[in-house]
Amino acid sequence: AKLRDDNSLYTSIFIRNGHSKAINIEQLPLEISDANGKLVAKGSFKLNPILTIQPNTTKPWTFVFPAELVTAEGADLSRWTARVPQ
Repeated sequence: AKLRDDNSLYTSIFIRNGHSKAINIEQLPLEISDANGKLVAKGSFKLNPILTIQPNTTKPWTFVFPAELVTAEGADLSRWTARVPQ
């Protein structure tokens, strides 16, 4: 994760498909928390073109949270967690 000068947040994530069939991701809600569990960014990404992940593989993808979705003041990005909210 990298916080840019314009306060946008770039996060590179490995998306893993452990199923026996390919998956297609059209839209992905995503939250990023820092080393202290503080919510740093939250947004939903519409993927165009659709992201296809083949069975039993992992694909790297970079998500860019624009500044208006980032609340990174005082964030500790030495460790961070990405999660799909329910």
